[in-house]
Amino acid sequence: MFKKPATPRDLLENIKLGMEQNVFLREDFYTEDNIRQVLGNYPFRWETNDSKRKYLTIEPNAQPLPSSDSNHHCIFGSVLSWQIKAGSEAAPLVKQYLSLSLKHDDPRCAAFSADSMQNLFGKPAKIENIYPPIGPPNIHRVIVPGPATHPLGNTDIEYILDEGVVSKRLNLEIRGNGVVTQFHLSMEQK
Repeated sequence: MFKKPATPRDLLENIKLGMEQNVFLREDFYTEDNIRQVLGNYPFRWETNDSKRKYLTIEPNAQPLPSSDSNHHCIFGSVLSWQIKAGSEAAPLVKQYLSLSLKHDDPRCAAFSADSMQNLFGKPAKIENIYPPIGPPNIHRVIVPGPATHPLGNTDIEYILDEGVVSKRLNLEIRGNGVVTQFHLSMEQK
């Protein structure tokens, strides 16, 4: 189903496929092989791994494993979680969250751009300037200063992809030159 990501584009296509097929909402997806098939051959650590909750991290500055024959080098750090909560017995609530910090200064990772996101996901539902018209930027975020040299530079963009019982949100932080620095995907099945 997934292609081991040799390029940033491969990684994005894997994430899109996982979103479209809703596999990130299935507990059986969360195996070491599947995660490496989607994200690449990075070392990760299970923080929690049981039938109600899965939580793993890729440490900041992690390098792909030496045995990797094909791998991009664009993930700076990551968090991936899956959780099932009691809704009703017939329809429990399932949530998934993926956060990627990307190496925006590495030329090999320039494919993580606002343009490539629009090519894959279409026009964003929401575009918001990182620098508010009044006051400083949000204190809880990392801002890479610099002029906006891309039409979507220095913005946050959001995609809302709802499909009945499955809600999907994709939020991206875009640097001034149009390169994505943060990638956040959340999915919820009600």
